[in-house]
Amino acid sequence: MNKKMVIAAGVLLLLVVAVIGGSFYKKYSSVLNATSEGLYRGEKFGKVIEQGKCIVGLKLVYPACDTVECELSVNGFIDGCMRTARKDDFCSSVPGITETKKSLEWVADSCQQYDLGEDKCLKYMHRFVSACTEQRENRTISKSEIFEAGFEKAQERNGK
Repeated sequence: MNKKMVIAAGVLLLLVVAVIGGSFYKKYSSVLNATSEGLYRGEKFGKVIEQGKCIVGLKLVYPACDTVECELSVNGFIDGCMRTARKDDFCSSVPGITETKKSLEWVADSCQQYDLGEDKCLKYMHRFVSACTEQRENRTISKSEIFEAGFEKAQERNGK
């Protein structure tokens, strides 16, 4: 192969990679940005309250959610708020993630108590169950784990 063909093949390869990368970025950047924004909002909100108020904050900051990006932002908000809020007795009243029946009952009761709307509330309250379980087990999920969960959710939504 001569030098011009190698250069042309290299340029073509770079062009293909750029197009695929741009498409990927365009498709999933909003997902990552939504999660980041939710984490940021949750961390800021949590710094001035106790953990038991994170649910109230959720209702104030996200009164309605109609998009995947909003749902991911909510998940980030919950994680950020629970991580930075002062610990109170909230998590002691939340069943562990392995206590399926108790946690389902707690979720249903909380959804009624806080009037967050049925289908979205179930998802959000389960995030609180997970956050409290992680706290009791002295485990925190990393930002990259939160992003990965958001990325997987976006792929499911896009039928991948």
